[in-house]
Amino acid sequence: MLHAKARQLGALYLTGYVVEAYAKALGAALNGGSVKKIHDLDVLLADCGFRRADLPHDVREYADRRTVEMRYDPVLSPEADYERELASARQLAKLLAHRLRRLR
Repeated sequence: MLHAKARQLGALYLTGYVVEAYAKALGAALNGGSVKKIHDLDVLLADCGFRRADLPHDVREYADRRTVEMRYDPVLSPEADYERELASARQLAKLLAHRLRRLR
């Protein structure tokens, strides 16, 4: 809905929130139920067993750039490539969700 209403910053933030939630859920499932209380996506992905080299280039870059501090930004940075960021976040969310479903 946010995407359709051209609320790019909100759409990116919430999509990143979903990615982080999937990463924490997968990490907890793989590591005895312990959930890390951090927002560093690179650390969370490593906790899920992902090696950076195995991730697609766009997803690696997204993980490096993603920050929860964007929730305080009044508008999306003009340097941000909204479509690419959103596509990378969606790709990563699907990858995490797929791995999480395979554990069941």
